[in-house]
Amino acid sequence: MSSGKSYSSSLDDAQMMGDRQYFELLSHDRARWERWRIWFRDRATRTSLRRRRWFQISEIEPDSAARALLIRLWRASIYSGDLEVGGKSQVLCLSATPLLAGWRLPCELARGEQFNVIVGDLWMSAPRWVEWLRQIRGVQPQWLCETAELSQRRTAEARLAPGGQTARASQEAANDRPQTRRVTSTLAKEFARKYVDEMQAKGQHPTQSGEHGILEAARSDGLTEGRQFLRDALKEIVGTPKRGRPEKASRKK
Repeated sequence: MSSGKSYSSSLDDAQMMGDRQYFELLSHDRARWERWRIWFRDRATRTSLRRRRWFQISEIEPDSAARALLIRLWRASIYSGDLEVGGKSQVLCLSATPLLAGWRLPCELARGEQFNVIVGDLWMSAPRWVEWLRQIRGVQPQWLCETAELSQRRTAEARLAPGGQTARASQEAANDRPQTRRVTSTLAKEFARKYVDEMQAKGQHPTQSGEHGILEAARSDGLTEGRQFLRDALKEIVGTPKRGRPEKASRKK
């Protein structure tokens, strides 16, 4: 998972900057994490189960009755802190508040009815699922064991690569950060909407190109293909966008 400063941790900075600057920073961070969430979901949709690393509980146990029991056990493990390593949750939550640092679910959020709302969008890695199912003596699907074994083999190979720990860290980071992604029409529309919202929050006009244009924003997020999809999506939202450096929205013509 890409590391970064969480929204909640930046609350301490509020006293060190003006309100306007602080909320611009908050808006930028929120938009950045939202773009990552869109990328994560899109990659999961396009990747077969055996080639993925992260899985939802509905994929581990398709039967609803058996899954209900599994959810109760999973919830207890999350709340007790059994699924934390080094103080870091191993459960991702993509539907809860983006105030979560790195989308990782704190154990205290396993309490209350809110957990039942978000449980369908919690994720764990294949090796973590296999280890946890072994601990509770649950059924471990064969495809999941094979996927976990492949993931662990890749990690081991990364450790043995030149550079040792550096190579391993690079490999693990590459698994979770957006790099080069194939842009679909749907992804382009979602990205364009988030880009427009972010620019309007800053009081600026969305543009196609330039330092703050949608193409540069997409390149920074690893969207190196599908430039025409992005142009079309932006045009659909704001009409014919300007090119080059965006102007302040309040600037008089």
